[in-house]
Amino acid sequence: MSWPDARATIPESPSSTSRRGVPEMMGWRLRERMANHDNWMRRDVLKAGLSTLLAPPVAGAAGAEAVAVGLVLRETAGLRRFSFPVHALLPGDLPGQNARLLREGRPVDAQFRRVARADGRPALALDFVSSVGPLETERYVVEVGDGVEPGPEPKRAVRVEREGEAFRVTAGGSLTYTVGDRLPGPVSGVENARLSYVVPSSGGFSIRHRDDPPGRWRACTWGRDPQGRPSPASATRQGPFAASLHFEGNVDLPGAGPSATSADLTFPSSKSWVETAWRLEDPLGVVAGMRVELQLKVEPAPTLVDFGAADTVYGVLRDREQMILEAGDAPGLAGLGRPWVVRKGPDGNLAPFALASRPDAASAEGWAHVMDGSRCTALAVARFGRESRDRIEIEADGRVRICREFAGSVAAPTAGPKALTCWFHFVQMPVQVGAATSAQAILAPLEVEFARDATRP
Repeated sequence: MSWPDARATIPESPSSTSRRGVPEMMGWRLRERMANHDNWMRRDVLKAGLSTLLAPPVAGAAGAEAVAVGLVLRETAGLRRFSFPVHALLPGDLPGQNARLLREGRPVDAQFRRVARADGRPALALDFVSSVGPLETERYVVEVGDGVEPGPEPKRAVRVEREGEAFRVTAGGSLTYTVGDRLPGPVSGVENARLSYVVPSSGGFSIRHRDDPPGRWRACTWGRDPQGRPSPASATRQGPFAASLHFEGNVDLPGAGPSATSADLTFPSSKSWVETAWRLEDPLGVVAGMRVELQLKVEPAPTLVDFGAADTVYGVLRDREQMILEAGDAPGLAGLGRPWVVRKGPDGNLAPFALASRPDAASAEGWAHVMDGSRCTALAVARFGRESRDRIEIEADGRVRICREFAGSVAAPTAGPKALTCWFHFVQMPVQVGAATSAQAILAPLEVEFARDATRP
């Protein structure tokens, strides 16, 4: 297929400007484990020349040349996937106006969009879906060039529209998402013809400064860069398989001044989730924590909760009760004594509810279900408790918080970028029917590898 401009069909407000950059988490590496989105802070450099990745030019239509790139897709979690979203940036700056995805010589429905990498270099973004089986491998070839016959693209699309100071995104079947320009939480609204899932404009992004006492969080300001100049939100790509929105802002860090922050929200068409990738610059090492907050609708009482620890831990929340799943470690914080802990109780009076059985027990998976009689929101956190102290907090009224702490109040955080990637998946009850995928699958996206020889991937 030939690719339109990624932003061409989005009517923007008169004050809006388009951002050339693409989320760093969309960067590529030769063997990129896409489950590890928080690794976007470590930028990979292409050490081998483009010629080592691409097969020799092949003849396209009317004798024109085309470039063929091998692509290997692997399922590594042992789970059957159903129309699971796949995203990758092709290596190098591939020339030409047309592209197609082939499997066993046959064209496959795919979305190609010209975008730009985080450093401004051009890139070709590929999105498609796969129903690969447990631990299976699929092999594809991408052909790019003016002489290539454009590949097929489904008629459906993830629609992104401007409505005043908000975006409306229609994706994942009948769901419509509302996302405010100033980003009051990952989404300001989620609804279909029968249900709404989120209390409007009820969430937010905040950080904890290393000198702040526990419990104090500072809100991020979106729509302004650290110098106070307008930085409007924009859509970085959209089409039949996925759309992404990019937001820039700043947060005031005492002793360091305003620091740049960015968030990228991705909406796949085949699943009813929003992937939230949040990044914060911290050159002086003053950011001790990051927090994402959202108020879910849950009615009537009680609120049902599942936690993905080493196994599923479930509970019921009434009145002012809350449950917290906590895992990992960070300098200056008291040790948990176990790989993970679940606490439950009224606000301010939490008691252990479940513990890892041994100090060497398996790590927590890092997900949760928040449910009432008709709806479920699944939360998942990338690399939960692996390099930081992470928490998922859920209150009886539907308030959820995802917290990542890098240091306690008596320790200095490591200088450098900080990141937090999480998913919010909105489905109907029962969750086993409505979700059509698992939290474990969300946390283990399919692995993409570009082959050196397109003829032998």
